[in-house]
Amino acid sequence: MDEFLPLVAHNDADTLRHCRLIVGFGFLGGIFGVIYTAFYMSIGHFYGAAIVAVCDAGFFSVPLLMRYSKRYFSFHGHLLCAILTLGFASLTAIEGGISGHAVTWLVTVPFCAVLLIGVRASYPWCAICMLIAIFFSVFALSGTTIPFLYPAQWHAPVTMVGYVGLAVFLFLLAQIFERGRVDAQAKMQQAYLELADATNQLVHANDELDLANKSLRHLNREKNEFIGIAAHDLKNPLTAIMGYAEILSMREDQSLSRNQLFAGKISEAAERMLHLVSDMLDINAIEEGNKGLKQEEVNLGEVVSRMVAAHQMAADRKKIAIDFPSSHSVFVMADRQAMTQIVENFLSNAIKYSPQGRTVTIKLAHHEGTVTMEVHDEGPGLGEEDQAKLFRKFTRLTPQPTGDESSNGLGLSIVKRLAESMGGNVGCRSQLGKGSVFWVSLHGYCAVAAA
Repeated sequence: MDEFLPLVAHNDADTLRHCRLIVGFGFLGGIFGVIYTAFYMSIGHFYGAAIVAVCDAGFFSVPLLMRYSKRYFSFHGHLLCAILTLGFASLTAIEGGISGHAVTWLVTVPFCAVLLIGVRASYPWCAICMLIAIFFSVFALSGTTIPFLYPAQWHAPVTMVGYVGLAVFLFLLAQIFERGRVDAQAKMQQAYLELADATNQLVHANDELDLANKSLRHLNREKNEFIGIAAHDLKNPLTAIMGYAEILSMREDQSLSRNQLFAGKISEAAERMLHLVSDMLDINAIEEGNKGLKQEEVNLGEVVSRMVAAHQMAADRKKIAIDFPSSHSVFVMADRQAMTQIVENFLSNAIKYSPQGRTVTIKLAHHEGTVTMEVHDEGPGLGEEDQAKLFRKFTRLTPQPTGDESSNGLGLSIVKRLAESMGGNVGCRSQLGKGSVFWVSLHGYCAVAAA
């Protein structure tokens, strides 16, 4: 039946249901018409056969009209109602009026009209059929007899075939209607599921957009912080370099010791600038995935020993003792340069934030294939708010360096990214007034050998 449906019928589930019902009704009426025409011809009821044949042609024409019209019009439903009304009224007029079976078919037209064209559009056909039925009833009440224009001996079979056919016709019509309703409901359910899926996709897209917006806002804040920190941290050493250079150029009676002092200040300022620029380049290379790490067995005890020796002078200036009680060689799978950078950062921070006369302790431990390095300091410690901001880029914490050392807020961020790139983890344990413990864990093992 779908081959006879106009394209517009597929745009709406209710329209599709009505179109299918009209097409199915047309074919059903046509098939019944062929059967009744053959039956009437076989019993010599030629007038009835002629009427049914004409109606039969009308029934078959409706699906064809709908197919070639390419559109759905209520005209098709009204045309079927007209064929039904005229056909059954004509049969009633030649088959005994209200005494025959045809009038029973006639009174079913309003029911068919409701199914085919809707409730409101069926009102006129209901009124017409009622008037026709009343007309034949008045004839019967007036005593006027309407003859049966077929052989009298066939009256019982014709009546039986008429009522049985009506029951079968209404049953099949109900099947067509129910199938259309189920199909329409299925399409509506499918449309609902598609709408729900589209809604979920839209919600998911909105969530992703929200996350992207948050990420952009975070990146924008980092960019602003970067600009502020870079401007601030580069301005101070540049000012110092310019100032000391100007003094050197203006003084004529400069002593060697004073020149050495100024040169040291210039070198210190330049070193601060170089350290800041290096950290910025490192963090950018890590985030872009351009910092190639070559993991190998690295003697962590040896790396720590070298860093302790390198920072001993800075510790001595603040009278800070560095305690590294390592007695065994501890190996980790790491990039040597990255591991050195991690140890150097933890140790320099511990010295930088520790008051004079305190102790910095470094411990190495291994457990089930994991090696952990801990750097303990006796500094002011970190509160919960500061600990929540650790390992982020450009982080400014409450504790300040105790010897006017510089800090750009990038070191711990670099440490975290390096450790994670090598399959490790970093963390911190701290309490206000009780110092801090910074740790890093990597895959490794301990060899029983002199360190």
